[in-house]
Amino acid sequence: MAKKKFGLVLVSVILILTACTPTSTPTEPPEQALETPEPTQPVESEPETDVPTFEADTESYKDLSFDDYLEITYRDLKLRSPEVYVQLGLESIFGVKTLALDNVSYEFEDETSALYKIVLDGLTAFDFDNLSPDQQKSYVLYQDWLEEYLQGDDFKFNFYIDSGFDIVSASANTEFFFSDILVLEDLDDAEDYLVRLGGVGTKIDQVSEKMEINSEEGIIPPQILFQRLIDRVSSVNRSSAKSTSYYKSLKTKLDLLDNIDDSTKEDLLARAEQIITDQVKPAYQNFMSVITELNKHAPQAIGLYQYPNGEAYYQYLLNVYTTTDLTADEIYNLGMTELDRVHAEMRALFSELGYPEDETLEALYSQAAADSGYLSGAEILPGYEAIITDAEAKLGTVFDTLPQQEVIVIGDNNGGFYVPGTVDGSRPGAFYAATVGQVDLYTMPTLTYHETIPGHHLQLALAQEMDLPTFRRVENSTGYVEGWALYAERLVYELGWYEDNPLGDLGRLQYEAFRAARLVVDTGVHALGWDFNRAATFFAENTGFPLGMAQGQIYRYIAYPGQATAYMVGMLKILELRDVVQQAEGEDFDIKAFHNLILNSGSMPLDILEAEVLESIGG
Repeated sequence: MAKKKFGLVLVSVILILTACTPTSTPTEPPEQALETPEPTQPVESEPETDVPTFEADTESYKDLSFDDYLEITYRDLKLRSPEVYVQLGLESIFGVKTLALDNVSYEFEDETSALYKIVLDGLTAFDFDNLSPDQQKSYVLYQDWLEEYLQGDDFKFNFYIDSGFDIVSASANTEFFFSDILVLEDLDDAEDYLVRLGGVGTKIDQVSEKMEINSEEGIIPPQILFQRLIDRVSSVNRSSAKSTSYYKSLKTKLDLLDNIDDSTKEDLLARAEQIITDQVKPAYQNFMSVITELNKHAPQAIGLYQYPNGEAYYQYLLNVYTTTDLTADEIYNLGMTELDRVHAEMRALFSELGYPEDETLEALYSQAAADSGYLSGAEILPGYEAIITDAEAKLGTVFDTLPQQEVIVIGDNNGGFYVPGTVDGSRPGAFYAATVGQVDLYTMPTLTYHETIPGHHLQLALAQEMDLPTFRRVENSTGYVEGWALYAERLVYELGWYEDNPLGDLGRLQYEAFRAARLVVDTGVHALGWDFNRAATFFAENTGFPLGMAQGQIYRYIAYPGQATAYMVGMLKILELRDVVQQAEGEDFDIKAFHNLILNSGSMPLDILEAEVLESIGG
């Protein structure tokens, strides 16, 4: 396999999950100094409490085999992001434990970039031609993952460290880490919680400082995003220590444990209250002052094009998320073409069902929602669980292997996203479903298929369970991951799962139009100068979703540029590759074998996926 460049990026899991007993009340997270680690194999013993890091040379890695190099350097690089390291379940995989929170200061990021460069330089010392074919694949994947990280240094001031939108909000993700990722099973875990809690104030102060530095570089998030951020931060400021999510999460977790006595629980909660009062709330108060001032200078325009380096940054993001060289204009045109196709399919199905032909999509889908009915309250979670159970029973016709890892459904105020389980299997994959208000029945199947099986959970959990280098089990290309999940939506339609549920099929088409419209509005906002109202109106008119929902989506695209373009680009590539294989194999085409080909090497950028598929048919 020839060396080939492609983009690799950690999937947007939306948000970013132990045992050690400190001897005193925690105040700061453990300091992460630059030291040289011993180049040892990952161990399966009790996790250590010291985090190995390394100095600015490759001496500690020079005698490692290629496979060991991948494991040990990846371990050390992921330890630079402790929250992700914990979320992925790498503590037990690598036998190394960290109680720190992510250090988001520019000083630490510069050190981390230097370490990525060291690892990249060490990788190139291996003779590519002497590696096995699968090692060569790992080489190329690892090389490009390292290079892509370093390329991002050119745009470090352009990134919105906190936009108020949950997916890309440092403060929101920190709260989620404590509420949903950290697991408490005993007293040691509770003590660890307090150690990490002692780092929250420092992290929030780093976020404040970073936003001020970015502003000096001419990068202040659009004003339309600030109100969401101000509302979130002011909510913490108005709350007593006991009313913050940090305290309530600890209390909820402790209430579930019967191996800690009540007196000890009270002591733990009292210490948490003190940390929040003395360290966390002052940091949030300072954060509020910073963002209130920055809001006065925030731009009215909403696109990246307006900033220094903004156009180049947006093209970089498009390359990263789609793992293609498509330009903004090409993605915009692709979106318009796909909308035309989906609209024709929608109208044909509406006509077949006897709906009026001259109504707007919003009116038609409003009627479809009424006709389908809804679930509310305690009915919602069982409704989603039933769809998953039914899907599991049917998948054997098109898949040889299903993941061993369980997927659970968790109620959430917002919902509609999936958080992967841990690679060590200690925490299952979780589909967060909105349980507030009513959920239209016609939308539930497609959302479930996308987020669980045969979508995200099937693909991500299978990758975690494969015999691959650790980085290939957990790092993900967004174009591949989101493309697969959208392909999963289409696959179940092709399998006839909607034959008795035409309203559900309308829901599938609405979600497909949703992904096509994203191509248009994301590029419209960030490259073509669209304002908020134009983007929201276009989105609503072309998907049939209400304007309020459309406005929420535009907030997302402003705060999270480029990511939403990955879905449709990825699905179209997978469908294209399936057609190529089917034409080459004719009557011998086996859908299970095709899915094995797509899934069994883990996530990869779309260009290398294409090369893999073409090689399999002698192309």
